[in-house]
Amino acid sequence: MSITAVTADSLPSDVPKLLSDGVNWGIFEICFSAAVRSKGKWPHFDGSELHLSPSPDNKATAIMDWDKAELSGYNLLLQWIPDSAAMKLCHYKTVVEAWAALTKEYMQKGSLRVKKEELASVGVDIDDKDYCSTICSTIISSLPPSLATYANFLLMATKLLSSLSPDATLLSGSSDIDPNTLIIVISEEYDCQRV
Repeated sequence: MSITAVTADSLPSDVPKLLSDGVNWGIFEICFSAAVRSKGKWPHFDGSELHLSPSPDNKATAIMDWDKAELSGYNLLLQWIPDSAAMKLCHYKTVVEAWAALTKEYMQKGSLRVKKEELASVGVDIDDKDYCSTICSTIISSLPPSLATYANFLLMATKLLSSLSPDATLLSGSSDIDPNTLIIVISEEYDCQRV
């Protein structure tokens, strides 16, 4: 067992950095949250420690201490996520808002990959092409009609694009769209339809 020196505003080096594709979200979330808890900063991530308002009961030093701990928590988060994710989080005013947004995005990105890895760990290997087409079909069959129609058109457009350009970035090595990308695009369309 090695001993790692850790300062107040850093985490141990054995906490994995979050990968931009979210493939390591599960282990990142476990290690990161445990390390942040050990620093006493988790209440800023889960919202259990609310910002102190100026009042006769709250001294200026208590408010400054809370603000300092909040900034330290934000700093810890930014050190362990990809730059692309950090850019998306920069407009959130609190750590709890940023953490919630990051969790939502990366749980969507990683959930299907995690399921495929779980199956592989028990000896069920699924070919990438079969996996993509099966998952996409399952996703579409579970959608309400307006989103199912949208998803079907998206899949047809992807297949058409793949026949014209084999290097299309939405593809997962076949003419099928990557299931994670499909979920993200459908979620965005759902949000647009709700507005």
